[in-house]
Amino acid sequence: MRLFGDPLRISFAVVFAIGALYIAFIETEKYVSRSTVMIKNLTPPPVDGSSISSLLTQGTPASQDARLVEVYARSSDMYRLLDEEDRLGDYYTSERLDWVQRLDNETIFSPRKATMTNLLEKYNSDLVMVFDDASATLDIEFAYADAKGAQKIVRDIVKYAGEALNRFEKENAQTALKYLEKQAALKRKRFMDSIKKMIEYQNRHNMFSPTSDVERKSSILASLESLLVQKEVEYKSRLQYMNENASEMVMMRGDIENIKKRIKEIRNELASSDSSGSAGTTVGSVSGDGTGEHELNRYVYDFELLKNQLDFNKQLYTQTLVKLEELKVQVSQNSKNVIVVTEASLPDEYRYPQKIKSILSLFIMLFFIYGISVGVVKIIKDHKD
Repeated sequence: MRLFGDPLRISFAVVFAIGALYIAFIETEKYVSRSTVMIKNLTPPPVDGSSISSLLTQGTPASQDARLVEVYARSSDMYRLLDEEDRLGDYYTSERLDWVQRLDNETIFSPRKATMTNLLEKYNSDLVMVFDDASATLDIEFAYADAKGAQKIVRDIVKYAGEALNRFEKENAQTALKYLEKQAALKRKRFMDSIKKMIEYQNRHNMFSPTSDVERKSSILASLESLLVQKEVEYKSRLQYMNENASEMVMMRGDIENIKKRIKEIRNELASSDSSGSAGTTVGSVSGDGTGEHELNRYVYDFELLKNQLDFNKQLYTQTLVKLEELKVQVSQNSKNVIVVTEASLPDEYRYPQKIKSILSLFIMLFFIYGISVGVVKIIKDHKD
């Protein structure tokens, strides 16, 4: 057991020594640049609550925008932009990284080959993004082999993420704009159809509005009835001292008869099926069987129904046009602004590897494995004995 144990201890000691030497002297030292940003929605809120429901994610919570930025920052699209700007592909295959972390274009070992998948994985392992709900801010960190390179990459991530966020918003607005343009055309047609129906109804019955006609004629009727009372009182007063056959009295009786006749005509018009009398006949007075009132109410009901439908279609069309103009403004401008709370920092010392911590962790891990190995060997030897 002692003879087998010494080589085992030596083996673990050699592995620890190699690991510690790698961490202390070979592993690439990486500098971390950090920037804090906040997503600001510049889209104005609806002016009132009567506008149609928003077709976009307006008033999007900051966390949703931040998650969108994070998803895009970790995507292959962002990597390609950074590769063009900062040559990340060359960096991950260069001698700036130690041989353990470096990728190779010529190796046949798949995990070490410089494929797009492995390059993207390396890039994401160096990128750290944390959203703080309390302050609604997003922290962006990137580890790189030199301080200025790390700072530039963080700045590029913030720039490209802001451009992408507004591009997504504009594409979304374009989609909604096409939908609203179709809706505006449909609502305009409905509005115009309502106007045509209203005009056709007014022309068919020779009226502007049965309600206003009734109100106007009722007002005239009330005036005539008041005038009739005055004339009758005046006639009876003069009859006490004047001859009823006098020309003035005859004239007053004629005026009274004309007023009565006109009152009767207006009452018949109010009770007729056609308030203008265009049909050439009347349906009887208000005091008759009620048919006139029923037909008049039907005309009022039909007219009010058409009028309300016209007003409703007009309101829908107006609201759609307002929302359409809002979307046109949103398409033409940047509605989301990535506000840099703290600029990308220029680190003055490396953060990775944390050499003492890493060496200590390696020692604990190897010591634990060594203890298990010794126990397994001892159990096997006991069984053999």
